Amino acid sequence: MTGSHVAVSWNAVDTAQFYEIAVYLPNGSLYRESVVTVPGGTFSPVPVTGTYKYKVAAINSPGIGPWSGLASFKVSR
Repeated sequence: MTGSHVAVSWNAVDTAQFYEIAVYLPNGSLYRESVVTVPGGTFSPVPVTGTYKYKVAAINSPGIGPWSGLASFKVSR
């Protein structure tokens, strides 16, 4: 799936300066962990087809907040 990409977004948190996002491959292993400044991200290329899961945490000067529940997206040919 060379060249395929996925964009995800979530609701902004008023006090967040950054967001940490963790994305998991369909087999459950960590695919990518990133810190971003906006409530969203694009991942390219995604390595395999299947259902990916991700979670997000807001970050501000006191530290990182709790992780969200897992959300998912599906990549198919």
